[in-house]
Amino acid sequence: ILQPHLLGVFLNSFVAGSEITKEQAIMYASILLLTIFLNATIEQHVDVCHIEMGMRMRIATSSLIYRKVLKLSQNSVHTITS
Repeated sequence: ILQPHLLGVFLNSFVAGSEITKEQAIMYASILLLTIFLNATIEQHVDVCHIEMGMRMRIATSSLIYRKVLKLSQNSVHTITS
């Protein structure tokens, strides 16, 4: 929500007759870069957490199936695979 507003204010500083000073434009550009960096960092961290959770779910499911197969009797295994 903040990035589009900052970008709009920063771009308006290039319009002729703008009341935004050079220092304000630099400040808006700096804040814009900071928000972009923070957004990228936070999104990367969240993506890594999602990947880790997916891996844990996949491992848990595989482990559950493996333990269930080990508990089956030999007759059940023969019936299922035939």
